[in-house]
Amino acid sequence: MIDKDAIAARIAAIIGVGLERSHAIVDAFENLFVGKVVEKLAGLRVKELVERKNPYLYRATGVSTCEEYIQRAFREYVAGMRWTYFGHFCESVAQIMSGGIKPEGKGEIDLEIWRGGEAYLYAIKSGASGLNASSQKKAIDDMDSAANRFAEDGVVAHKKIGFGYGRRVKYEKNDVELMASKDFWAEMSGDEDFYIKLLDVADALSPLFQVNLEVPDRLLAEANELFCEGETIRWDKVIRLVSG
Repeated sequence: MIDKDAIAARIAAIIGVGLERSHAIVDAFENLFVGKVVEKLAGLRVKELVERKNPYLYRATGVSTCEEYIQRAFREYVAGMRWTYFGHFCESVAQIMSGGIKPEGKGEIDLEIWRGGEAYLYAIKSGASGLNASSQKKAIDDMDSAANRFAEDGVVAHKKIGFGYGRRVKYEKNDVELMASKDFWAEMSGDEDFYIKLLDVADALSPLFQVNLEVPDRLLAEANELFCEGETIRWDKVIRLVSG
C-alpha cells in the first residue's frame, strides 16, 4: 500500500511548506492527473481513439496490421491525454503555492491573485508549444475582458502567461508578460529554485501513478468489429469512419 502521508512529508521537506499544502499537492496529483487518466482510459472506445488520427499518415508510414494501428494510435492518444491532465495538475500546484484561485467564468484565465489591492491574472500553459495562435488569442481576449471590468472599479489588473516548463518566448503585446518557467514558479512560490525542486516533487509523486498503459483487449476486439479482419486493416472502412 502506498504511504501518501510519507509522500506528503517528503514533498513538504523538498519545497519547505506545511503538511496541509503538501497534502493538497498529493490530492491534486491523484484527482486531476492520475484519476482523470484512469477514468478516460476506462471509457475509451476505438472510434474516439482513431477519429482524430490521420489514416493517410498511418498508411504512408507503413502501418499495415490491425494491432500495429491500434497500438500506435493508443500511444499517441495517451501521450496527448497525459499532457493535458498533467497541465491541470500544474495549474493546481500554482494555486496551492500562491494562494490564488481559479476564477469562475473567466475562460482561459487559470489563476487570479490579489496583491496590494491589484489583481494579477495568469493563463498557465504547460510549455511554449501549448501557446498556439488560437490559444494565445483566447487567453489574451479573456484577460483583456477581465482587466477592463476591473478598471471600471478602479482596480489595476496585470496580465501574464506563465509556462510550466521552458524558456520565455518572443512576444509583441507589451501589456501581457510572458514568463519563463523559472520566473513563473518563483512568483508562485517565492522561491527562486522552486522550478528545480519541482522535479523532486514529481519524483516523490511518481509511486501514485498506478496506471495500466497497455492497450486493452477490448479495443482490439472493437477494432475487429469496425474495420479489421484479423490482422488486415480495411482502410476503406477506416476512412469512412474518420471522414464520413
